[in-house]
Amino acid sequence: MTEPAENRSDEPHLEDPEEKKKLSFTEQLTEARKNSDGAFSFLMSALAIVSVTAGCTALMILLLLLPIFVFVVGLVNMGNCPVNPWIPTYLVSRGSTEKHLECCQNLRMNLDYVIDEMVPVIKKNIL
Repeated sequence: MTEPAENRSDEPHLEDPEEKKKLSFTEQLTEARKNSDGAFSFLMSALAIVSVTAGCTALMILLLLLPIFVFVVGLVNMGNCPVNPWIPTYLVSRGSTEKHLECCQNLRMNLDYVIDEMVPVIKKNIL
């Protein structure tokens, strides 16, 4: 039995991965707006769509590399700054601190994974 014309939709839905790949960025946002229940639902859908674009990937790479650039610029110009000799020192400390905090955050997430996921498995196998 076929569906009535008013219940049938020839438009692609975001749930189907193959159809989602065929939609342009603006079409995906339009479809997300149509399917959202409110502003928060649309915002979450829009963030999910934007997070997989090439521009977002390039921005994330740039943000990850920025502390390294700051560190290198500070090292290269150490003792050569005509405005203030402490600026390169500030850049070196800022770049290294950001990378150190990033490493600590990654370590904490890995430890949380080990504690939450692996410890129960190890206990179950040992005991």
